[in-house]
Amino acid sequence: MTGDDRPVVRASEIGQYMFCATSWWLAQVRGVQPEYGQRLQAGARRHAAYERQRLGVAMVRWVGYALCLLAALVGMLLIYSLRGVLFG
Repeated sequence: MTGDDRPVVRASEIGQYMFCATSWWLAQVRGVQPEYGQRLQAGARRHAAYERQRLGVAMVRWVGYALCLLAALVGMLLIYSLRGVLFG
């Protein structure tokens, strides 16, 4: 025994907290145990839908970045190809 009175944090608690901090708080602080049934499944579906939406937004953002880069490159090529016409 080390004499250390600090609580032990288990990997399953970290996983529960990362999945849903409110669920961890309810279980660890309030002592409320989850009800396995329709409400739990509905919550899991909402979490999954949120994750899909979050990933979709990230993908759209990266496509936007790529299109901006492409537009900049096309603009630079256009200026380079017209430099003789524009600057005599």
